[in-house]
Amino acid sequence: MASQVERWIDGHTAAGEEAEEKRMSDIVIRPPDPQEIRNEYSSILARAEMISIEDIESHKMAMMCFVGLKKARKFVENRVNPIISDQNRAHKRLVGLRTELLAPIDAAAKLLAGKLNTYENKQRVIAEKASEDSPVEIEPEIANVEGISTRTTYKVMVRDIVLLGEFAVKNPQWVDTILPNMPLLNSLARSQREAFNIPGCELVVEKSKIVRSA
Repeated sequence: MASQVERWIDGHTAAGEEAEEKRMSDIVIRPPDPQEIRNEYSSILARAEMISIEDIESHKMAMMCFVGLKKARKFVENRVNPIISDQNRAHKRLVGLRTELLAPIDAAAKLLAGKLNTYENKQRVIAEKASEDSPVEIEPEIANVEGISTRTTYKVMVRDIVLLGEFAVKNPQWVDTILPNMPLLNSLARSQREAFNIPGCELVVEKSKIVRSA
C-alpha cells in the first residue's frame, strides 16, 4: 500500500508540473494595443496640455478640450473594461471550481489528521508508561516522513463568564479579560500553553499536520 501511495505522489508531482506548463500555454490574455489607443487621444491630450486661456475664444476651446478628454477617457474604458469584466468573471468561476474541487480533499485531510493525532497520542502514552519501568527512554512508535510536521495551536473557550469575571476582579492585572477579550485570552493561551489556568476558561489544544511544499 505504501508503495502505491508513493507512486501516486511521484506521478502527480510530475503531472502537476506538466499541467502548469500546459496552463501557461492555454491562458492567453489579449489586451488591446496600448499604442493604438494612445494614438486615438494623443492629439486632444497635446492640445489640452498646450492651450493657453487668455480670452473667450480660448476659454471656449479649453472647454471643448475638457469635453474631449472626457470622451478620451470613455474611449479607453470602452476598450479595456470589457476585457477586465471577462477576466473577473473567469476568475470568479475558477475560484468557485477550485473551492468545489478542494473541499473533499480538505475534508479527507482533516479526517486523516485526526486519525494520525489519535494514534500518535496513544503511542506517546504507551511509550511514557513503558519508560517508567525501563532504564532507557522508550520512543513512541511514530513514523517520520520528510516534509511533514505537526503544528500545535492553543486557544481558549470561555465556559463560565461569571467565574472569569470573579477572577478578573480578584486579579486587576487581568481585568482586560472580562469582556471576555478573546484575542487577549488566546494570546495568553499561546504564550502559557499547558500552564494556562484562568477560572471559567478551557484551554483547547489542537494539533494539525503541515506538509511542506516541494
